[in-house]
Amino acid sequence: MENAPSAFQQKLPEGVAAILAHTGKSRSFLRDVPIQNVIREGIGGCEISVRLTSYRALPLSCIENLQLKIDGEEIDPKLIQLVLNGVSYKVSDMENLSNVWWFILDAATVFVPRSRRLLAGKHRVDAKLVTVEPYITAGRFSFYNSDSRELCVDDTYPVLPSTESMPDRKGLKLGVTFHSFTDEYVSYKWSLEDMFQLAGWLGGGVEIVGPAHQRGFPHLSDEFERTFKSAVERWGLTPTCYGTYSDPFMLKQRDLTPEESVEYIVPQLKSASRLGFKIVRLQYYAHTIAERLLPWAERLDLKMGYELHAPLAIESEVTQELIVQIKKYGSPRLGLIPDTSIFARDIPDFRVASIRNAGLSENILSRAIELWKAGVSITQALKELQAIGLAKEHIATMEPIWGTLAQSDPKALATILPYVIHVHGKFYGMKNGDEPSIRFEEVIKELVEGGYDGWMSSEYEGPGDVDTFHLVREHQEMARRYIGKYEITAGERGDK
Repeated sequence: MENAPSAFQQKLPEGVAAILAHTGKSRSFLRDVPIQNVIREGIGGCEISVRLTSYRALPLSCIENLQLKIDGEEIDPKLIQLVLNGVSYKVSDMENLSNVWWFILDAATVFVPRSRRLLAGKHRVDAKLVTVEPYITAGRFSFYNSDSRELCVDDTYPVLPSTESMPDRKGLKLGVTFHSFTDEYVSYKWSLEDMFQLAGWLGGGVEIVGPAHQRGFPHLSDEFERTFKSAVERWGLTPTCYGTYSDPFMLKQRDLTPEESVEYIVPQLKSASRLGFKIVRLQYYAHTIAERLLPWAERLDLKMGYELHAPLAIESEVTQELIVQIKKYGSPRLGLIPDTSIFARDIPDFRVASIRNAGLSENILSRAIELWKAGVSITQALKELQAIGLAKEHIATMEPIWGTLAQSDPKALATILPYVIHVHGKFYGMKNGDEPSIRFEEVIKELVEGGYDGWMSSEYEGPGDVDTFHLVREHQEMARRYIGKYEITAGERGDK
């Protein structure tokens, strides 16, 4: 029979009791994290995840030695590198690095060059970290922290980009935007480094959202630049598109002036260029300052694309005005980035459920769906819905139907394809190997047969509390299936 909780334990607030119930984690040197086959600075090898064994942060000058064996084979210490916060350090160089600190909670990795990838399965790892505590006055003596365990190499997903997504592949290439992992990222489930690793497993391109993923946005710190470039190289990724923001309404009293908008966006363009991106997403608000941004794009070797996100269907007045402007300037530095939300065939189930859960009647909900499918504008739809009982407080619940989904015909891509520089593969879920709400097969058919040569980033924006990584993986498998189907068709016709 289990012991009953003490009177003291019974009085604890629920939150405190939950904290005290945490089991904690071992402070051993080797972490229980799978070994990863990676490429670092053009050299293949493996990385083993480690942690600092001290009770406090230490400068790297206090690490005297790092010894390692894999499956009984001793690794030459001269080859071993410690990778901390995206920067590699040789053990032999650490004695002078008193200004580089290893924080107590920061995981690091040990990189070992290898001519061959470690095979999937368990591998015996023996490690010894030798450190000095810099404050002990009894003399400089060493602390030996030995650890041994069996660690797996998880090759369930390829670490290196697949041949279908390599940067030098012609045609439609696949990547992922970190925006797909927002739910896990903002809830501290996945760190920035975790997302890079997941993108590496998927293989191909990586897209980031400036204010979400770049610390110090809109300006770029040297530290973030090192972290980003190191991760891109380590996981064999290609930076595809950087999401800039116009944010014209950031001031309560007024909108940003054109001069203030330029001052706000130019640092973002510089950030994108320094990080290795060749394409940046522009919100359509930036059309008023596009002429001022073009010289910067030329100087920084960037292409800028207006995102066609619902409600900016291809046929919309705003989109047509953007196309007129692009033709007017005639610059290869300015184009379009269609988001597949504008090719919706239906309203996702989770969106319908959220409206129903807000307390709207089935009569209003069914009529709203009818109006959307009929292509009625949101202004006209809201008038009719309010006439049959839609309350003012429920307007915000209804607006996302029109604000996130449009119904352009994928065939209309042919009219804008000369200006398309990137594609956002927006999706809301997967069912039986396909996306039920978006006309992906038709979109990919138009892109492939139209000769599009560029990237499409998988962008999940469905409900949370799901296995986002596997959804993205399933989405890319679907895309590859359609790419293969229509590349064969195009090849048989002699289009390529």
